[in-house]
Amino acid sequence: MCICFANIRTKAAPLCAPFSFALCIFGAGSIPMFFLLPVLIILGLSPALLVWVLAAYFSPEAYDIKPLKMLVVSFVLSVVIGMSVNIELEAGMLSGIVFISVASFALSCVLIPLTIIYKYVRLRLAKNA
Repeated sequence: MCICFANIRTKAAPLCAPFSFALCIFGAGSIPMFFLLPVLIILGLSPALLVWVLAAYFSPEAYDIKPLKMLVVSFVLSVVIGMSVNIELEAGMLSGIVFISVASFALSCVLIPLTIIYKYVRLRLAKNA
């Protein structure tokens, strides 16, 4: 039985119970990484966001590219690819963040021309119809 359940059972201070419960679930070393994970993901996705913002800035107004929406698409695709390939990450969670960062950047570089071609074809078909 974990220490956290003993603290909850003996009615420890109300502010200590959630923290000790979190220690029981994640382990003592995982708590700082658990709170650091969103910051690392945001830093990892910043190159892909920069690519999408530049694509939206330099593309014509007719090809309305939404950078945040496309960043989420590339992030989700990179997570799906990482899970489907089932790669073994040697360094644990940190190498997973690096993989997601590199994969989302690469997917962004591939998706930009595909998005522009799709929007061009869609506008062309709308003009002809």
